[in-house]
Formats: sequence, structure tokens, C-alpha cells
Amino acid sequence: MELNKKIIFCILIVSLYSAKATAKSFELLGVYDKNKIRLFFPTFKAEEISRINCIQLDKDIRPGSWTDRIPFGAFIDKKNNKVFYSYYGSFFNKKIKEVKFEQIEEVGSYKKKVTEFLSPEDVCLSRRGDIFVADSLQDRIFHFQLDSGLEKNIYKSFIEFKGPVRCELDRKNRLFVLNKEGRIKVFLVQNNNYIESLSLSEKINRYLKNKNIIDLSISRRGDIYVLTQNEILRFSRYGQLSGRIKVENGFVGIENSYYGDVYILNADKRFIRKYSLKLEALKDLYIEGRIEGELKDISIYDSFGYIAVCSLLNGAYFGMGVQLENISFRRLERKKSDLLEFKITFASDITVEILDERKKVLRKIMDSKKLLSGTHKVYWDKKDGSGKNVTGNKIYARVTAKGRYSMSNTDIKVVPIES
Repeated sequence: MELNKKIIFCILIVSLYSAKATAKSFELLGVYDKNKIRLFFPTFKAEEISRINCIQLDKDIRPGSWTDRIPFGAFIDKKNNKVFYSYYGSFFNKKIKEVKFEQIEEVGSYKKKVTEFLSPEDVCLSRRGDIFVADSLQDRIFHFQLDSGLEKNIYKSFIEFKGPVRCELDRKNRLFVLNKEGRIKVFLVQNNNYIESLSLSEKINRYLKNKNIIDLSISRRGDIYVLTQNEILRFSRYGQLSGRIKVENGFVGIENSYYGDVYILNADKRFIRKYSLKLEALKDLYIEGRIEGELKDISIYDSFGYIAVCSLLNGAYFGMGVQLENISFRRLERKKSDLLEFKITFASDITVEILDERKKVLRKIMDSKKLLSGTHKVYWDKKDGSGKNVTGNKIYARVTAKGRYSMSNTDIKVVPIES
């Protein structure tokens, strides 16, 4: 059983994405070492992959052979104006399908057949197998749905919106669409019906006037993040502005992880910056390796935290790791306790222990507490597990972080406590 798990995981890493665009393939592969992202690229290149998206399908939609770690993905081949989706069939064989549709619409006294995209700008997915494609030249967001075997996509309908360039779908089936003019429209998707949420759209657009908007992303709990040329704006699910932070130029994409972390991709300097749910800066992850073409997009596969990045010519995939930083003890003069502060870069289960000079555990003051990324505080009243005062010149604190994406991802730090 353990061997099978290892085989499946290796297959996933080697071929998380693969796309057969005009007889060429697009694969993602990489390694993460806590400080840098080393990317490894395939020999064959794709045809200008400009946008990617990946998601975890609901269990009743995906085939029985799928594990939770297998993603459903879609991407845009900008050079050929095509859209593809990728998934795994029996025995984890990769399958790549082109998104196709045949639409017949009445134009005056004749019927016009539309069978291809003119300028697909973005693609987003639902956990139920829906595919939405924003086509800027046709002023529409096309809606497709996969059949029960994921072998064929069925064209359903479209939403009219002038010049759509970005689209995102949240867990409440609210579709957020950004157009070339920098305006956002929000639609509630109910089968073939698309109900515009005028009040939510107006609340958000009030803050977006005269801003150069780059990208948008929706968190698991429904918060809306908008990346502009020089800042990140965070809105609540109801449209209230709840946070903002300045960023430098060069960022091209924004994405949220399962636990609410925010990632932005910098194309100029080729790194990923990570923020906590509260927009606290956590870490810059620099990308190493042979990168051809300009970086274009970033996507995160929930809930295991896999990240994919792509340029026009190639891409890479890597997993998240856990890191403890900025650990310090501070003596509180007016209180009979010490304050331990630490930062974690990923959502983790945290254990904090007080050790004596032989590194023997005197007391466990935090036991596998689930914490999100960011800076946290723990107070210690200078007593051991039996309630006795701790004395001695050499006392230590041991902090253990076990990443919630993968418990094998663990970071441990031991720091001295001032006597």
C-alpha cells in the first residue's frame, strides 16, 4: 500500500500537467527547498501558454480511481487561440482535450455558426466540472460543462460583457469577470442562468476607478483580492474594502491558497511573493532554472498546496514547504511571564515546548495547535508541567511546525531563553 502511494505521488510530480497543443506538450515539474524554487523544464514546448488554472473536482464528479491529490486543469494556448483541459483516465494516464463548442445564434434573417474562440484571455473552473472562458474579441464569457466521464465538454451558454480579460469563480458559484476597462461584474451562476449582482459589482468598482488592474483572485472563504499595478486590494465577500498593501511594478498574477495565503508572481525579477491572510509579507521565493519567455500566470491546486507557474514557452510545478522564522523571546517586565514570538510561512500544526539544559522537556505550552501563516505570540509563565517555577541559567524553547498541506513537511527550531 505504501509503495502504491509512492508510485502515485511520483507520477503526479512528473506529470501534473501535460497538454498536447499542436502536437507539442506542456508539463510542469520543479523542486522547492524553502528558500528558492528550482524549476526544471521539459524538452518539448507548448504554444504560448498564457493562462492556467487547476482545481480539485468534487468526489462525485471525478472518476473513482482519482485520489484527492490529482488535479483537474485547464490552460489557454494563446498562439492558436485554443483552450484545453487536462485530467487523468484509468491507471492515471494523462488525457488532454480541446474545449470545443458549436453555437448557433440568430443574426438578423440568417443564422451564424460560431465554432471557435477568437481571443481567449482567461479560463476558470468549478469543482463540478464547469469551464468558463473569457473571450475579449467576442465580448463574451463562454460556459461549458464536462460530461460524466470527463471525455467531452458540452457547450451551455454565454454571458455578454464587453472586453472580458479575467474570470474567477468562487465556491458559491459567483463568477467575477474583469474587462479591459478595469471594471468588474459579478454573476451568480445557476445552471444556464446568470444573475448579475449589481450591488456587489458597484461596491468593488467604486475603489477601482483610474487603477491599472492586472489580475484578481477569490479566496476559499470568499474574499476578493485585486492586483493593480502598485497595490493589492482585499474586499470582503460583501464588497467592503478590508485591506490594502503597496507592491512594486512587475507583478502579473495573484492567487490564493486553501488556507488563505496570497501569492503574487513577479515577471520582471522572476520570483513569487507570499502574504498571509491579513496581507503580512511572509517570504519572497526566487525562481531558478532555465526560463524561456515572459512569466505569465500562477495557479494553486487546493487543498494540497501545489503551485504551478508558466511562461509563454514553458512552465513548472512545485510543492509548498514549511519554514519557521523570526523566533524570539521577550521578557515582559510588568508581567510574570515571557513572550515568545515566531512567524510561520505556511499553515501548520504548532507545538511549543520548554526544555532544560539537557534538552529535556519541562513543559509543553502549545500542543499541535492549528495556526495560519503569519506572526504568532505565545506566553509562558515560567513554570514547568507540575506548576513549579523553572530555575537555571540554560532554558530553551523548541518550536515544531508541521505543515498542514503535508505533515512530512516539518521545521523545528530551538532557541535559548534569557535567564
